[in-house]
Amino acid sequence: MNADQIIAALELPAKDRRPTLWAIEEDERPEDVAQALAIAEDAHTRQLLADLLGFQAAPAGVEALIAALSDVEGRVRSAAADALGKVFMSHPDLPEREAAGAALLARAGVEPEITTRTVLLTALGTTRHEPGRATLQRALDDPDERIQKSARWALEHYPNG
Repeated sequence: MNADQIIAALELPAKDRRPTLWAIEEDERPEDVAQALAIAEDAHTRQLLADLLGFQAAPAGVEALIAALSDVEGRVRSAAADALGKVFMSHPDLPEREAAGAALLARAGVEPEITTRTVLLTALGTTRHEPGRATLQRALDDPDERIQKSARWALEHYPNG
């Protein structure tokens, strides 16, 4: 399927979209899923596409996921960050690691939603983006325990974490 067909399949009325998601994850190229993420208009569809790129953990989705960190919907930003974390857990030495780390760090600094911020910080750790270490260290003193927990987990992924 091409990007438009992937979007159409996800937007068909269905009681349960899991079979569709599984089929796309298994059968479709990550490049096409990434293209679909870049052009999808519906926020729920964008969230599902980001989730799919995370399930595929394919490097081909990194650029689209970085762009999705700026989505107007927090749930899409969160899904994109989670997917980036999965990609870099599976492929820790991708050359896109620094660009993704910089984007996650920048978004974490302005993210208004606590839950999304926790996912951003966790994903930042998977990139081991060195400028992010100081932000994660400061987050250990955040008044929100969820932020502290995410920062601790993220720092464990840095050398000498």
